[in-house]
Amino acid sequence: MRKNTGRRSFAEVAISHRKTVNVFLEQVNELIDWERVADIIDNYDRRGKGIAGNRAYPGLVLFRMCLLGIWYQLSDRALEDRVNDSISFNRFCGLSLADPVPDHSIVSRFRTMMTEGGGWDGLLREINRQLEGQGLLVRTGTLVDASITESPRKPSGKPTYEVYETGEGDSEMEDSLQCSRVYGPGVDQEATWTKKAGKSYFGYKKHHATDMEGMVLAVETTPANTHDSQVFTTVVERSNPRKATRCYADKGYVGQDRDDWLVEKKLKNGIHYKAYRNRPLTERQKQVNHLISKVRWAVERTFGGQVRWFGAGKARYIGLAATHTQHVLEAICYNLKRAPGRYLEKQKREALMG
Repeated sequence: MRKNTGRRSFAEVAISHRKTVNVFLEQVNELIDWERVADIIDNYDRRGKGIAGNRAYPGLVLFRMCLLGIWYQLSDRALEDRVNDSISFNRFCGLSLADPVPDHSIVSRFRTMMTEGGGWDGLLREINRQLEGQGLLVRTGTLVDASITESPRKPSGKPTYEVYETGEGDSEMEDSLQCSRVYGPGVDQEATWTKKAGKSYFGYKKHHATDMEGMVLAVETTPANTHDSQVFTTVVERSNPRKATRCYADKGYVGQDRDDWLVEKKLKNGIHYKAYRNRPLTERQKQVNHLISKVRWAVERTFGGQVRWFGAGKARYIGLAATHTQHVLEAICYNLKRAPGRYLEKQKREALMG
């Protein structure tokens, strides 16, 4: 059973003449067909199936709360307080003033449930499908890049190891010895170390495939020590690129395997040329790299925008799957953040042409 939320109370009618100052949330509400989003959520929603206990909040209410948490950099507890206090937050979530606000633990359990079911990527695809239908995605090419998400739950001090017997020795009298790293409490054991520009980072990598304007099409998450090139084919294929369009990436993605895969998928190669010892770049290759760089800035702007707007780059949760959830939510929030502005630009262009 689901709670019947959003019914207008007497208090709601009394303040209906008031205008909310949060125009952005109203614009997003108008752009998205939330019923289709709710259908995706219902495919993964395991709550409210029994006959006992309280009625469950609609998954769409909780999804919208997750978006607010990213947009406004709120913890689950702070999010609960803001939705309780803010009329515009209430309206965006589809709650009336008479509805009780879901507490932080309900939001957390919903996010975990969707993570375990692998539902977040489906929500990104549905949001993008709607944006593309409105002409807000420019799918004339694909930009690929990666960014580091640092985990604050890093190990401290010197590493310690535990030695144990596996019972797999060469004889009955001989056991094989193995050792494993011992982590202190609170350490994210799925995160790893990597070094970039001489600085060490502990955490994960966020791999993006975007359209030519930097709108996120697909997301992949790996431990930080994963080389970017290992994820290239996965994230590009997940973005469902159009045939005969070009895939752009920096020289970290250079490799014959990627070249062959692009040919097989009938995609054009836009990966930077890379110089090698005793084999410098030709003038033509330098020119091509320069042209590619003039296009690739859009995906770098995407990472920068997520950091500025949502405080991205820091892991909010523990574990690879939970951090992937964060990355997908950041991608959805980024696309929706830019969507109203792009819609207005599209209307202006159409007005000038018409």
